[in-house]
Amino acid sequence: MKISILVENNADAMLKAEHGLSMLIEYRNQKLFFDFGRSSLWLENAKKMNIDISDVRYAFLSHGHNDHTG
Repeated sequence: MKISILVENNADAMLKAEHGLSMLIEYRNQKLFFDFGRSSLWLENAKKMNIDISDVRYAFLSHGHNDHTG
């Protein structure tokens, strides 16, 4: 299993941060999103991390707050 943090409150110099959470989880050749953060910043960070999101099959939202659902 591989978990890539796309958005969270802290980031290194390469990525941007915002209040919220977004993760990409890879397991047994499947990809899924877990939350999306507050904005589309998750997509910008994924591109900077060279993560191909074109074959993501599932998306899960942990709860309905806007810092997780965008």
